Amino acid sequence: MKRNQSWTRIGTLDTIPESEPHLVTVGERRLMVYRDGEHIRALDNRCPHMGFPLNKGEIKDGVVTCYWHHARFDGDSGCAFDLFADDIPVFDTRVDNDSVFIANSPRHTPDKAYYVKRLNKGMEQNIPIIIAKSVVGLLGLNVTIGELVELLTEFGQKNHENWSSGMTMVVMAANLWPRISPETRTYFLVEAARQLATDCQNRSSRRDRLSMNGNDADLERLRTWLKKWVQVRHRDGAERTLLTAAERVGVDGINELLADGVNDRFCSDTGHTFDFTNKALQLISMLEIDSAQKVLPVIIPEITRARGAEESSAWRSPIDLIELIKRHECELREIEAYRSNTEATLQKDFLTILLEDQPKKILGAILEQIKARVDPSLIAREIAHAAAIRLAHFPTSNDINDWFNPAHTLNFAHAVHCFILRAESQSFATLRGLLTAAMAVYLDRFLNIPAARLPTSERDMASLPNNVEALLKGLRACFDSTDTAIDAPRWAVRYLRLGHPESLLIDTITDITLREDLDFHKIQSIEAVAEESMLWPTGSSAKEHLYKGAIRYIAAHCPTRRSRSKIAQIAIRLQGREPIHKFEQLA
Repeated sequence: MKRNQSWTRIGTLDTIPESEPHLVTVGERRLMVYRDGEHIRALDNRCPHMGFPLNKGEIKDGVVTCYWHHARFDGDSGCAFDLFADDIPVFDTRVDNDSVFIANSPRHTPDKAYYVKRLNKGMEQNIPIIIAKSVVGLLGLNVTIGELVELLTEFGQKNHENWSSGMTMVVMAANLWPRISPETRTYFLVEAARQLATDCQNRSSRRDRLSMNGNDADLERLRTWLKKWVQVRHRDGAERTLLTAAERVGVDGINELLADGVNDRFCSDTGHTFDFTNKALQLISMLEIDSAQKVLPVIIPEITRARGAEESSAWRSPIDLIELIKRHECELREIEAYRSNTEATLQKDFLTILLEDQPKKILGAILEQIKARVDPSLIAREIAHAAAIRLAHFPTSNDINDWFNPAHTLNFAHAVHCFILRAESQSFATLRGLLTAAMAVYLDRFLNIPAARLPTSERDMASLPNNVEALLKGLRACFDSTDTAIDAPRWAVRYLRLGHPESLLIDTITDITLREDLDFHKIQSIEAVAEESMLWPTGSSAKEHLYKGAIRYIAAHCPTRRSRSKIAQIAIRLQGREPIHKFEQLA
């Protein structure tokens, strides 16, 4: 028992029947009390699985059974026999002169160490409610996003071999953290942890490889080796080479090595590989300097086994885009210096050229901007903008599965932009991705036939309200029906043109996406749009295009059953002390 514990008298022994539940209120809690032989047991009356009242279940042989999902618990310790549930908070009791007293606080008060242990156990066993309750508990203790990212990274690094959607969501949550509300943060982190647990389920723990101790090869030779091992899909060689390089260079050096090695396979796995690699490098930047040794090995299997666009007929016919890119890469390599001139600006019709049906002209225009010493990040930003326009103009007459193409292109273009922004100095390795990203945008042109009409004039939005709350409420309502989904971009454009806080718009769209039963690609697009939008000035048409694209993409897949977010909702409610079901209040 805890020292200095306070107690509440709940009655006498004869008022508590044998193995029959007796409900009492202690403070703000509703507790189930019963007699078990000579002992008095007291437990939180809410089943830790879904919150149903335990007094409506059964007590037999010291086992408490909840009838809703037949989870069974030890009435003494509160421990669950069925792991899909969770342990019940138990309260110490004492009898003094026939009077029964119950402790005012549970036997074990959860602290950070408790929730960290529960989170790891919940993820190992992939039990959603334990994962959700642990995340809610840690956030309630004001554990920082940095600590949470480190916890989840440690789990992912140990428990699966290959970077996937779960690790990506962890990084996206951290990227969006400053611009989303505490409630949205909870939903995001719960979903990221659950996805990571699913990725790791039934997978063997990773087998660590080591750097090449005693190797004295220079960085250029290590680059050659890495590119070779990626091309022949030699995972062990690639990992040992990259770990050796990581011991000698910082994030900028790794950034260049990976940009070159990954781009040797053009737009591999529809851009996923480059995007995942970008997220791995972002994660390394968030964590301590030696984190590269933990994070990089997890991305290598994705890099070495991915299929490149050079293996796709769409990139080879009717125009061989791969050979076209290679020819322009040769020209790019011959440019003597990649120094930018702060006074140089993009040619006025550059965006128009990017959206044209002339791949050679598009690639030539990119090289001309680089030769003119335009900041490469501006070129990358415009390519991502063009990708957003393709996504925004996707017509609903297309097959809904075709949405993946322009969405992947946007994420790929965003990753290329991130590699360039991260580089301390530009090189062929970081800039070559511009050419591939532009061709991915070019390939999506048929998905804009006929181009969807988008709101652009004030007449399109004249009937909409002006204030923040009404606009965000109206935007949410658009996702409740397929009939109104096409209307959603109007509300966002109106919001932006009135100059309302962009962070509230990001938070609303992120929250909407997380509440739906959508795959991680949707939240991936939201994060890309949020990150890209912050690099454009207020009032620019590019901001509007970015949000139009992401909102139309998500709205086209809504509404869903919205069942996945229920676990987080239940965890939040269980973390509080209020009754969850009306008949518990009436009992």
